[in-house]
Amino acid sequence: MWLDHGVNRLLRRRPKVIFYQGDQMSGRFRAVEVSRALRRRGWASVVVPPQLEQDQRERLAARISPDIAVLQQCRHPLNDADVIPRAAHVVLDIDDADWLDIEQAPRLERIVKHVDLVAAGNRNTKLWAESLGTPAEVVWTSSSPPRLLRRRRRGEPPVVTWASSDANRLHEERRFVARVVERVDPTLPYRLWIFGVSDPGEVLADFNAVAAAGVEITCFAPLPYRRFLAKLAEASIGLNPLQESLNPYAAGKSFGKTLAYLTSGLAVVTTATVDHPLFFEHGRNGMMCAGEDEWVGAIDGLLRDPQTRRRIAAAGEADYRRRLTPAAAAAVLDANFRVLLAAGADQK
Repeated sequence: MWLDHGVNRLLRRRPKVIFYQGDQMSGRFRAVEVSRALRRRGWASVVVPPQLEQDQRERLAARISPDIAVLQQCRHPLNDADVIPRAAHVVLDIDDADWLDIEQAPRLERIVKHVDLVAAGNRNTKLWAESLGTPAEVVWTSSSPPRLLRRRRRGEPPVVTWASSDANRLHEERRFVARVVERVDPTLPYRLWIFGVSDPGEVLADFNAVAAAGVEITCFAPLPYRRFLAKLAEASIGLNPLQESLNPYAAGKSFGKTLAYLTSGLAVVTTATVDHPLFFEHGRNGMMCAGEDEWVGAIDGLLRDPQTRRRIAAAGEADYRRRLTPAAAAAVLDANFRVLLAAGADQK
């Protein structure tokens, strides 16, 4: 049911916002969580699943009469400023570099020019939207802290993990990880876990030298998100080789897999790209590295010093809970939504 429990009571509130979910599962979860957080800020907030047809959307919008409509990405054919049931204001939520996709860019640019605000996943996306003349605000990707996580087993070597969304497709990132872990000090015992693997043979071929050095490597097929988090919580170090030189679409990323690392209590090793320098402080709540030498040094250091590893992981998780939860995202959206409403009222 697309109108969840208590919606009739909610709809007596003002102001009202409606979220039109996109096609990405992670984004759908985010819409639901941020919607709930906005309710705690006084909004009547409703989430529309992607399977609703246009006539159903029209009827729902007529019943709700939203002050603000949020399009989550615009890959869904009905998430279009020209065809959604008109609200007083329309916002586009985007956290990918779809403007680099020659197939999606023309439609995306048209939509951006016809919305009132872009909620951008990072500062690169914000600058791109503003270059088209549309106001934009950075709203970092968020997630709720999970419950009932399984914990690390004592007495076993720590786990270094690359929690890829698709390890087979991301060839350059995979080979970068393989080159780095191959150079990790062989006297430091650890295990390597790789997530998002559909063809283990293809992936493991890049890690032959790592396996030959005696490292136990485990590949995991794509898992439901909660099972993924439960397994990830047994690891100790999370690798996030997000680099535009390896993947041009990295320019549009927000915090992605680092959210899973942080919420699961892992020490994060990442790059000083996109908005990472605005969140991570090297050596305090994560490790930001440039070239392969720095990556190898960071992983070696974290494996060699469990106390530092735990301290960095704890600081990262604490900062995540303060800055990367749906409540934090809702606070930014709430402030910007109310600016839109105030501007509309002044024009009347």
